[in-house]
Amino acid sequence: MIARLGKTEPRIEREFTRFLARGYTLKEVADYAVSPRIVVTADDAREMIETARRFIDRMAEIIG
Repeated sequence: MIARLGKTEPRIEREFTRFLARGYTLKEVADYAVSPRIVVTADDAREMIETARRFIDRMAEIIG
């Protein structure tokens, strides 16, 4: 739902909608090993965590 909102809400930067889509893909890979050709690296995880922090801060700005 947040990903859909991000497509229409101008206060949510496109970077974050891409982050949500990529996060879902990485979650599928990590949880279900949906593709043996795709791996989640430590760098991927660090990048996603940092973007998640910025995403949460942005959402708090919009809500608050």
